[in-house]
Amino acid sequence: MSNKIFNVAKKELVRFFSDKRLVVMTLVMPAVLIYVLYSLMGAGTANMETVDEDYVYSVTVCGDYAEVFNDASADALHFELNEIEADGIADVKELISQKQDDLLIVFPEDFSMTDTSGKQNIEIYYNSVSKESFSAYNIARGYLDSCESSVCNLFNINHQQELADLSSEEDQSAQMISSFVPMLIIMTLFSSCLSLSSESIAGEKERGTMATVLVTPIKRSDLAFGKVISLSIISMLSGLSNFIGIILSIPKMLGEENTLSADMYSLMDYCCILLSIISAVLVIVSVVSLISAYSRSVKEASSVTMPLTLVATLLGMLPMLVSNSFSELYWYCIPIFNNILCFNKVLSFGVDYAGVGITVGVNILVASVMAIILSKMFDNEKIIFTK
Repeated sequence: MSNKIFNVAKKELVRFFSDKRLVVMTLVMPAVLIYVLYSLMGAGTANMETVDEDYVYSVTVCGDYAEVFNDASADALHFELNEIEADGIADVKELISQKQDDLLIVFPEDFSMTDTSGKQNIEIYYNSVSKESFSAYNIARGYLDSCESSVCNLFNINHQQELADLSSEEDQSAQMISSFVPMLIIMTLFSSCLSLSSESIAGEKERGTMATVLVTPIKRSDLAFGKVISLSIISMLSGLSNFIGIILSIPKMLGEENTLSADMYSLMDYCCILLSIISAVLVIVSVVSLISAYSRSVKEASSVTMPLTLVATLLGMLPMLVSNSFSELYWYCIPIFNNILCFNKVLSFGVDYAGVGITVGVNILVASVMAIILSKMFDNEKIIFTK
């Protein structure tokens, strides 16, 4: 790196870090907001699916149910049984649909646990939108299945289900986060690079300060490379800050029963993630800088780059939609998508070091070409001074 490129990058970095409000809003606030937002989402999701342990379900029964439910079983299940005749079934269904009752169980006439002459159908009506009703359905369904097994239990399938699944709890947690965290990382990187790069080039064009910079005794290629380097450093720091916020919030987002922790991954895994983030930032900054240099204003640059964010989001969803695919090394030659693959492989304990190397090499090459094109654009008066 020549001294002039270094000086340009240093000037941009000093200007950024000297503005405390900008540093807080760019590096600190997004990570804090991500942590708070995802934590609240996890708490809200858990609250939507969890019923209070002391809650008593209102269960209406019709028919001959005495062999299945009694006072002891109802108390154990937290059921408050209400008996009705057949002509009241429609009214109870309406109450359940309006979330005013939890469950309706209709037993056939002359129901008997020991009758093996034919299938006896027990009808259970519930409202899946109501967490209490859906929970009551699952409890009743499990209880009736256990009653049936206790009477006529010819054989069991995976009676000890917890011993049948050979995957570890860490593997299950890693598989879950590797499906959506890569998309979140790319989205946060794009948002950081978009705001910083658009302001640095299109903003100076819009304010008229770019002309002042270009008349200084400095090669325009040095100016272009210096801006790309400084923007990449700031965007990388912002991306790392967001990544930390995501990782810290995921345990709360998945709930208290998950086994996710920071020590699940090795130092080498984190190094691979860091290298992938750096290479992704180089590509994103270079592309956004090109768009910003061609645009007349920050608003125009932001509008043009917005579709790129949507495309990156769609690419981030591919590993989640198509599992166990994209294992060939040539997929790592596609910029940005190769970063998503790296994140996915590392977070699922299947890191491909050759793929990481190809990703870093390809992205550095693409970013270098983009930086050269940007320097050529700086030499074009029609592009730089367009208003």
